[in-house]
Amino acid sequence: MEYITLTVGQLGTNCYLVWGTDKQATVIDPGDEAAYILEEAAARGLSVSAVMLTHLHVDHFLALPDLLRETGARFILPRDEVPALDDPARNLMNWLVPSARFTLPHPSETVGEGDTVSVGDLTFTVWHTPGHTAGSSCYRCGDTLFCGDTLFQGSVGRCDLPSGDGAVLQETLRRFAAMDEDLRLLSGHGAATTLFAEQKTNPYVVEQMLKT
Repeated sequence: MEYITLTVGQLGTNCYLVWGTDKQATVIDPGDEAAYILEEAAARGLSVSAVMLTHLHVDHFLALPDLLRETGARFILPRDEVPALDDPARNLMNWLVPSARFTLPHPSETVGEGDTVSVGDLTFTVWHTPGHTAGSSCYRCGDTLFCGDTLFQGSVGRCDLPSGDGAVLQETLRRFAAMDEDLRLLSGHGAATTLFAEQKTNPYVVEQMLKT
């Protein structure tokens, strides 16, 4: 697996372009700047075959309609995020782009805990990790976890937005606290980190480790 991180949009969202040996690429969380994402794919000889969202917040999907229109890619969405598709308060379009609201496309596929998504010669396994939103999910490929706004370097995603839940997020963090396998963590914002590093230094994860 190869990937690049593209930081896009007003809130500096990390968009990931991920591909294998066959050059079929997956775009994870296209927060904005569709032309830039497509330029980076073309520069590497990649064909964008799928677009996956970790959750349905506007700073993670602004480039989605343009990408789907330009590439014909599959659109994969966590199942529990479907109610946010037509709810601009829940998906935060009311907050960030009230003057440019648009109708979101419906997904080609919806996924939940334990499902797998194959794109070319790569396979992603879905982890349902609610708390930031009801359907927040991570995608694991090999030893890399694309974790959206569930977990950041030294922090976690806020849970005071629509469908967020602090108690649920604590349950999700117990999962990370209990793991004894190191993973590279690629978050929706900020720097890359590792699971073992967060188990040692992230106060939210450490708190859950002390409870186990």
